[in-house]
Amino acid sequence: MTKKNNTRNIKYDLAGGSWVSVAGNSTYTEGSYYPLPDVERTGYKFLGWKDIESGKITRKIEYTDVGDKIYVAQYQY
Repeated sequence: MTKKNNTRNIKYDLAGGSWVSVAGNSTYTEGSYYPLPDVERTGYKFLGWKDIESGKITRKIEYTDVGDKIYVAQYQY
């Protein structure tokens, strides 16, 4: 049986920041690698995206990730 690669939603909370170049995609395909875009906030260093479900900070969606994703930008002052 072949695994069906489902398209899933991505939501971003920029936490006061803005996109560095272009906005992140609003979808990804399960079973695919997807680097998450950078954001910037004046006076802060961007650390990555906090995955609301796992609580981990990441910069990518892994091949093994499944389901809709919600990410919150994380910064260091």
